[in-house]
Amino acid sequence: MVETPILYITFARPEYANKSFTAIKKAKPKKLYFYSNKARDNKIDEVSRNNEVRSYVKQIDWDCQLETWFREEYVDVFTSIKGAIDWLFENEEKGIVIEEDVVPSLSFFEYVDRTIDRYRATKDIWIVSGNNAVPECFPKGYSCCLTRWADIYGWASWREVWCSVDWKMSQWPIYKQSRDMRRYWKSWPMYFFMKQFYKKFYKAITSSDYAPWDSIFLFSMRFNNGYCLTPFTNLCQDIGSVGANHNQGENSSLSELGPGSENVEVLNSPALLQPSIFDKKLFYKHVLPGVVRRKIRKYLHI
Repeated sequence: MVETPILYITFARPEYANKSFTAIKKAKPKKLYFYSNKARDNKIDEVSRNNEVRSYVKQIDWDCQLETWFREEYVDVFTSIKGAIDWLFENEEKGIVIEEDVVPSLSFFEYVDRTIDRYRATKDIWIVSGNNAVPECFPKGYSCCLTRWADIYGWASWREVWCSVDWKMSQWPIYKQSRDMRRYWKSWPMYFFMKQFYKKFYKAITSSDYAPWDSIFLFSMRFNNGYCLTPFTNLCQDIGSVGANHNQGENSSLSELGPGSENVEVLNSPALLQPSIFDKKLFYKHVLPGVVRRKIRKYLHI
């Protein structure tokens, strides 16, 4: 039974939600926050699918403190997901976040339960992620390590971290001119890449364009010299982005569980390893190729 409270974020994709909720049922969390954005009334199929996902609460047959928030009106993705996570941390000091297109292994929940309290006082850890896109590059002999990169396909954090996020990125104009960002990334290619990314991203925020919540969250992590705690292998499946029109193949490396993902014994006493060569390998094998793929698709209009 999972000790850490779980927030389950849903909408109207039962083809994914059925798999992710099955995984949650196996874990039998003691406390579950079940969130659902409202379907758009003019989309009949979406309404029926939304109702199907909401009906999953009837499947809870274990001893569980259930909290539900079913929105009565549709809101955009940013407002929906941020609002759901706000709700979690308004009520809990720590929590796991699972979206409906993420299928966590049982090991992921064990991993979080073993680390969430142990590293809470470690102020440079902002997120406990269940993802590892390049396990073949992971430092040998370690069960987890710190990284500047973080995926949010199954993750956990703390109230004080979430509440310290700067949703307007107000520090960026000063931060980009300081040496702090260069010192944080250490690698010139990674530093240059992220500086260009946040320059473009900040412009989108200030012009009221769409802004992914996770990019803002991770900017605050990096601005505060924070890191992600990542496991030795991939513990959560991202089943939603592979094949999606907007993100085709982008996270194919996270679509499968890693070898040993069901073996939690190695995670009994996780050791911390400062970010080093793992970050560079992840950047060149996962982050940078993803950007190249997007640019090619944009150029070819596919």
